[in-house]
Amino acid sequence: MRKILRKILDKYSMIINRISKKIYKSHKEKMAESWFAIDGDKTLRLNYDLYPDSVVFDLGGYKGQWSSDIFSKYCCFIYCFEPVESFAKNIESRLSKNDKIKIYQYGLSDENKRVKISNEDNSSSIYRGKGVEEICLVKATDFMMQHNIKRIDLMKVTYLNI
Repeated sequence: MRKILRKILDKYSMIINRISKKIYKSHKEKMAESWFAIDGDKTLRLNYDLYPDSVVFDLGGYKGQWSSDIFSKYCCFIYCFEPVESFAKNIESRLSKNDKIKIYQYGLSDENKRVKISNEDNSSSIYRGKGVEEICLVKATDFMMQHNIKRIDLMKVTYLNI
């Protein structure tokens, strides 16, 4: 009797899991479709209440496009952090002549440390993939004290698909 009951419960759980994954997936797909329909990367992702004296942190600068777009729209102070060397150098070559955009070839963390990161373009991660490049992470509070940063008006944190 227990074995039969266990099989029924297992089968029921499997069916519920399949249904919930389909619902979740379709919800994610609908959200993505609506985002692309209104060109969210160029509209919603850039609409904020910022001014020329605003302070913006870009954590995971990648190619520097978001920092560039935000600066073009608001002329604010931007601190762009990109720990992958090749990406940071690219951002530096694009944006270094702008005195209001500062580029740092390290990431921010809760402690100072060195870790390995995978190099997979905008999906680079210290949490998944094979770490191929050693990067530096700096304690965020130390950075803010060292640079006398009292407030951050906007912070973009790159999404990590762990």
